[in-house]
This record gives sequence, C-alpha cells and structure tokens, in this order.
Amino acid sequence: MTELKEDDDSQIDNRFEIIFLYDVEEGNPNGDPLEENRPRIDDTTEENIVTDVRLKRTVRDYLDSQGHNIFVKASEKEDGKLRSRKEMVEKAIDQKITKNEPSKSDIRDELISKFVDIRLFGATISVKKRSFALTGPTQFKMGRSMHKVDRRYIQQSVSIPSDGDQEQGTFADRYDLPYSLIKFYGLVNENAAEHTELTREDVHTLADGLWNGTKSLITHSKMAHKPQALIIVEYNEDNYHIGGLDHKVEKKSEKKDKEIRKFSDLELDLSELRKELEKHSDKIEAVYTEFSEEPSLESDKIDIESLELE
Repeated sequence: MTELKEDDDSQIDNRFEIIFLYDVEEGNPNGDPLEENRPRIDDTTEENIVTDVRLKRTVRDYLDSQGHNIFVKASEKEDGKLRSRKEMVEKAIDQKITKNEPSKSDIRDELISKFVDIRLFGATISVKKRSFALTGPTQFKMGRSMHKVDRRYIQQSVSIPSDGDQEQGTFADRYDLPYSLIKFYGLVNENAAEHTELTREDVHTLADGLWNGTKSLITHSKMAHKPQALIIVEYNEDNYHIGGLDHKVEKKSEKKDKEIRKFSDLELDLSELRKELEKHSDKIEAVYTEFSEEPSLESDKIDIESLELE
C-alpha cells in the first residue's frame, strides 16, 4: 500500500472521500455580506452554514503562507492597483501574452505545474483567444453545524471617537456564535484529476491546508477555530466511492443543542461510519485520519493510517 505522504508525486488513480470537522468558540465562521455579516444560518434547521468558498480560502491562505504557489488570490501591481485577469496570468507564467504566443496549451501546462490550488480546485482562465476552464477534482459541499446554534448580537464600546471633534467614543456591534461544530464533506475525483494532474502529494498538501490552515486563522471572528477530525478514505476501484459518509458521523450530548459551548460538551459517534467502511472494506485502499483527541477509527478490517499533521 502506498502511504499518503508528502513525497509521493504519483498521480492519483482512484477516488478519495473526505470528512472534515472543526469548531469555533465565540466567533463567526462565515459572515453573510447580504445580512450585515451575520453568521449564516439555515432558517429551517437552525444549523450554522459555512460555504465551500470559505473553506478553500482557508486552505489557499495557509498554503500561501507556507511557500506554495497560489493562483487565486488578490494580486496588486506596484502602483497598488489590482491586476487584470490577463495581467494575473502573465505574472503567473512570467511571460507577456502577445498575439501569437504563448499558446493556450502552454499557458495551461505552466499554470498546472506551478499552482497547487489549480491542481486541487481548478480554475477559469479568461484571456482573449486563450480562455479555458479546468474543473477542480476537489469539491466540497456547504459545511453545516452538527447541531442547532445560538446566534448572538453583541454591542461593544469603541474608545476612539468616530470624528476628531468628539470627546467620547462610539458603539460597534457584531454577531457571533457561542459555539459551532462544523462538518464538511468532500470528494477528490480521479477523472477530473487527469486534467489538472493532481498527485498524492497534492492530496496530502490539501489535508495539511485543512488541518493547519484552520488552526492558523487569526482574525477576531476566526481566532477560536480548531480542527477536530479529518478522515480521508482512499478507494481501490475506478469510479467508485461509498457516498454520504458525512451522514455516518454523529454527535451525542446531554445538553440541548443551543446550550453546547465547547467540544467537551459533546461526544463524536463514529460507530455507524466504522460499520459502513467495514461493509465496503474490499473497495477501500486505506483510511487516513487525524484527530485532536479521541475517538479513533481502529478496525481489524480496514487499514487506518495517521496523516501525521503537525
């Protein structure tokens, strides 16, 4: 069995299924700009929602800080103005785009070889006569809290006056969640990976970005984020995955949902997930895991490997 390690640059052959859990205390995991930046809530279920765009941003920002080349990020010129799409591509390939050069295939190959986020998430390149789209092999559903959440409105004083002639400060308000345990579900598709040349090393890099990227969030609304569980299932058969494994991870708590304030207030139940994985063990190459603490996924029927994320 080939381990999912950083030094394996072989292209992926089969599918990966991902479950990622992280929590937040006293923060706003993903504000909605159309709702005064309030935490996103499903009005029917009262669950907290986090977009896949927010999760990918976390991964990109962390990998950028670790020296990886990232294509999708704000790009400023020396004069402080943002680069156009064409200018972003020119900077990325370190070459001016003229009428005849470089070719679309040359641009594509250069971007794929250089940028890990393109290999993971794809990209749409809009340059006259050279536009193309790469479907990302790694896709996530919207993240949801595993419980109903309590959204709070908080008003606080600001000591610095809003105008220079005022003697007193003003008030600021914000919305946050006392606690939210968020579950994401994702797939890495081997067919799309052929077009972006995604490698096993890239999948390990993704795991690092999910885990350590979440730990590295430092804004006021994101600083109390903590990864709790990451489970990556690798299959050994073409065009196959079990599907819906996120529904097999459940939580138990003696407290009512909106009374939960920390991870120790609940317990993760992985028994149904273990049963489902063991049921399909002949289709599974290995399961790679990282937990902040117990539980574990020990099993006699499937290979469980640590991701060894620091």
